[in-house]
Amino acid sequence: MIKILRLLSHEEVLCDATETDTGWIIKEPMLIVPTETGIGLRSFMPYTNIESVGITINKNHVLFDTEPQPELLEKYKELFSKIFTQPSKIIL
Repeated sequence: MIKILRLLSHEEVLCDATETDTGWIIKEPMLIVPTETGIGLRSFMPYTNIESVGITINKNHVLFDTEPQPELLEKYKELFSKIFTQPSKIIL
């Protein structure tokens, strides 16, 4: 399920999250960052393979979890969609 996890470090992570007895298993994580016009999404630990294999975050490091607003959820789904559409080109 797509969730926002607020970490003890005060980072907010938008991710595919599954709760376990000891923590959260997350995949495809994105940091929510403030911008001049609202919020943006940035890769969470882009130098790792977390996106595909996931990582477990201890429950003691998560302050709370919540569901994203519909607009943010749609943007997240667009980022991780496996369907790619090619722009149409008209040959004259």
